[in-house]
Amino acid sequence: MAFGGYRASVDYDCALGEMESDRALLRRIDWRILPIMFLTYFLQFLDKVSLNYANIMGLQKDLGMAGNDFSWLATAFYIAYAVAEVPQGILLQKYPVTKVLGFNVLVWGILLCCSAAAQNYAGIMALRTILGIMEAVIAPSLTLYTSMWYTRAESTPRFGLWYCGLGVGQIIGGLISFAAQHAPANGWRIMFGIIGAVNLLVAALVLVILPETPDKATFLSSTDKARIRARLEADSAGVGEKVFRWNALVEVFGDLQTWLLILLTLLITIPSGVITTFSSILIQGFGYGSKESALLNMPSGIVSIVSTMVSSYGIAKGYSRWLTIDILLLPTLLGSCLMSFLPTSNQAGCLAGIYMVNTTVAPLALIFAWTGANYKGYTMKVAGSTLISAAFSIANIIGPQTFQAKDAPGYTPAKITLVAVNATAIIVSTMLRVLYGRRNARADRVGGPAQSRMEIRLADKRRGEEGEAGAGVVSTFRYVYYTMLILITGANGFIATHCIALILTTTSYRIRATVRSQSKATATLHALHAAGIPSPTTESRLELIVIADPTNESQFFPAVKNCDGILHLASAFNYDAEPGEFEEKLLLPAVRGTETVCAAAAREASVKRVVVMSSFAAVYDAAMGLCPGKVYTEEDWSPLGYAEGRDAGHVATAYRASKVVAERAAWEYISTHNVGYTLVTLCPGMVFGRMIHPINSLDSLNASNQIVWDVLRADEIPPTKAPVWIDVQDLALVSLRALTTPLSGHERFLVTEGPYDTQEIADVVREGLPEYRDRVPVGHPGQRSRDTHYGCDSSKVKRVLGVEFRGLRESIVPLARQLFEMERGRGSSRTDDVL
Repeated sequence: MAFGGYRASVDYDCALGEMESDRALLRRIDWRILPIMFLTYFLQFLDKVSLNYANIMGLQKDLGMAGNDFSWLATAFYIAYAVAEVPQGILLQKYPVTKVLGFNVLVWGILLCCSAAAQNYAGIMALRTILGIMEAVIAPSLTLYTSMWYTRAESTPRFGLWYCGLGVGQIIGGLISFAAQHAPANGWRIMFGIIGAVNLLVAALVLVILPETPDKATFLSSTDKARIRARLEADSAGVGEKVFRWNALVEVFGDLQTWLLILLTLLITIPSGVITTFSSILIQGFGYGSKESALLNMPSGIVSIVSTMVSSYGIAKGYSRWLTIDILLLPTLLGSCLMSFLPTSNQAGCLAGIYMVNTTVAPLALIFAWTGANYKGYTMKVAGSTLISAAFSIANIIGPQTFQAKDAPGYTPAKITLVAVNATAIIVSTMLRVLYGRRNARADRVGGPAQSRMEIRLADKRRGEEGEAGAGVVSTFRYVYYTMLILITGANGFIATHCIALILTTTSYRIRATVRSQSKATATLHALHAAGIPSPTTESRLELIVIADPTNESQFFPAVKNCDGILHLASAFNYDAEPGEFEEKLLLPAVRGTETVCAAAAREASVKRVVVMSSFAAVYDAAMGLCPGKVYTEEDWSPLGYAEGRDAGHVATAYRASKVVAERAAWEYISTHNVGYTLVTLCPGMVFGRMIHPINSLDSLNASNQIVWDVLRADEIPPTKAPVWIDVQDLALVSLRALTTPLSGHERFLVTEGPYDTQEIADVVREGLPEYRDRVPVGHPGQRSRDTHYGCDSSKVKRVLGVEFRGLRESIVPLARQLFEMERGRGSSRTDDVL
């Protein structure tokens, strides 16, 4: 079962020294492509708003315009814009995005320069019509181009960044207009010429600087390119192969999502179109001159930028997209009311209304982001973004036509239209949320990807298609509409910190994580910061809470409120316990902790998945010994029980018993209670890997990594203990997949990469870290003991959760380097270990 709205991007292949690599890669990509994308969107809006400013600079008088000529001038642009979406979409399908975009921007510049020389209404009408044809490319091209580089969680703030070009266009346009009005004559001609020249410069940047695709980016290494491909594939993101599929086109047109997005775009853009073209006239109608109107229109740009960035930040923080759109439309609705019903003599109130209406531009960025995230494959993304752009242009046709000359100077019908369309937009946005929720819920019930009914009907044909992401192969695809909340227990533990790092860096999920004291919360956050986790943009999605006794239901239950999934990692692992203390220190905490989690999840209807971290200790039968030829699977259980753990003579036996009884407690709970969630238990072997949890000395290593340190500091190769293993990052990946992958029922997974022995640890470290070669015992290089003991079959977890595991060298060498550095006094802080 996957959770509503977002499937995790779960390719997590970075240890402590490597965790910065994805962020560094994204920074390089951002600095290379985002400024140019911003400039193109800024210029296309400046091209549009320049007509608004030209209107108050004498354009109509100079070109002999009268009546509704100006309204039709604005309308002609958007009619051409709408008609051109189809041919522009075909060009984007056939040619590289950057080449299509760059050529169009070049033509924008030429047309604007020619506009400066227009002598009559017919000339300017022809130029604005052609300009509309060429500017139709902007939204589909930038939507596609953003989707080529970023995961769905990363795309939304990038959409917001380049979309801020709209607000900057309002500000710079106002300045240009104000300055040009001080020219002796023909100020609007000077303005068109300046803007046209800048377009020509930016066209050169698009054609020369922007790579056609990530694979053709000269500023990226082959490793970087492979990493981008892997991240997008894991996230069901990207645009897939550039293959046209007629089925996909039919699916887009037959998808209710498409028509609701079109309707929402129409309703949101009508006010935006009015503001773009007529705001200066409206401000003049409040009693201001043309120069004052140009300056007073500039704060509208600030409102646009702030609302866009606030909405993008809200999405990054985890707020629902549909709810964010609804909230943004409220000030637009209020502003429309102020404009419509206040007397023009109330200049302050009317100006406030104008400014508030500009919050309507921010939802458009979220719609573009929705389009990039909720359509699968190149053809669907092109078609979807093209239709949304067509709706944008149609709305801009409707908007100016609500301003009729006969209604001047109050334009009351137009203002009432603004109120009506904003109120309706809130309803449509909410309908989209319901649609996405129902589709995701259906996919969770039956398995497979979330789809429209048209996609389901054409599913058989899609299975025969190849070459496009989403063409019947992305079985875990879910529609984006809200961000799930995951509760992680034992946040200061070795495994837990890697799970937190994974979720924050590769998804947009929110995390609520528990620790037992404020000091542990502080130490955990400090350790995560030292590892570059969380970053300033993700920290708001991490909430650390203190629960002194996680076995106490009254303390624990509030932490589960509104959570979608629980990852239960807090489990006592204390080898300092002595015989007679095992029940109090190991068994009771383990059982009660698990029962409390299960009970809390059962009481909270929002919880759909509970993942409990068990252990290979719950699978392994120590009484059978090494048992060569024996292959353990998920069907096996250790025979240890509560009494054997309580009365054990050695702490290792008691610990193994605690893992058995804790896991059995979870299975017992769901068998005797009616629960609304799916239970998954994970049984990993020894867990190796670099540490990012709080740790201040080698004396407080977790038990698994202590095995590695014992090899590195020994004079002779020590015996091998528990000879099956998994890397901590792979286990974090499995944990996240266990939370998000659609499952038909409760599951138990054995999670091991395979066998290992201490001789192999020594061999890989001596080879991988030649500077420490003399520190590591030699033993008998190449000698392996895997044929002398049992094995494990992890094929189920790989098949069901779609994971692959790294080899011992990839895990041990970075860990060994960290351990040697800690020995030299370069470690980080730590509190008690929780596994």
